[in-house]
Amino acid sequence: MPIFSCFSHFKKPRYARRGCKVVTKSRSPLVKRQPTPKYPYSVPHGRPQHQSHTPLFEKLSAELRIMIYEFVFGESGRLLHIAPLENFSGFVKTIELLYSAPDFDFKGTTDMLIFKSIIPPIRWQAIRSISISTLLLAPNHYGGGQKYLRCPPEKWEKWSQGCKALAELPNLHKVYFDLILRNARDFGFEEWTYVDDNFFLQVLLPLKDIKASNFLVELNWTLRETVKDALGPINFEVNLSSKPYDEYFEYP
Repeated sequence: MPIFSCFSHFKKPRYARRGCKVVTKSRSPLVKRQPTPKYPYSVPHGRPQHQSHTPLFEKLSAELRIMIYEFVFGESGRLLHIAPLENFSGFVKTIELLYSAPDFDFKGTTDMLIFKSIIPPIRWQAIRSISISTLLLAPNHYGGGQKYLRCPPEKWEKWSQGCKALAELPNLHKVYFDLILRNARDFGFEEWTYVDDNFFLQVLLPLKDIKASNFLVELNWTLRETVKDALGPINFEVNLSSKPYDEYFEYP
């Protein structure tokens, strides 16, 4: 019989023999192990050198170095993930380019407002290009049909706050809005019904305060003449675009 089988049938005696002292060992308390993080808490990095010690500093002029930094940070189509260092060290000459050169793409104004709240105001003011894609439901029917949503709708108070935040940017050059306007009653049905003029005005009027030389708004509805008259002169271009549902709507 294997040895380990013998120990498996061992039983503790029910009583101790006379003259023998039974010593019972207390069991050590269980120590709950902390879960091991999937990723390290901090990004390992070496000690940065002063910029004047780099070969790039010695061989290239300041103008050329700034052009290189701007190309790296602002190259079209490249996604950047910023991992801050714990001791806030590193080169700081290009920090402004990190905000002024790229195009910031947000899913809704809520994400943009969160981003604004965690960066210094001077960095927010340096942003020149922003893209926002979101879904807006008619306010008077906001409570219905949301269980059919494929993406969370924009909150109206955040929409107003987000437009005001964009209007504060002094150096804004490019703004792009990709908007889906829907009536919440229509979710779960194949046919989309009427969206009234007030809905369009609540969405588009706050955009008139935003100043940018390149300002484009894409909608899944064409603007009725009554909406255009109520809007008056606008500082952005409106295009009709097919959205994820492969549908768009035109008015005569």
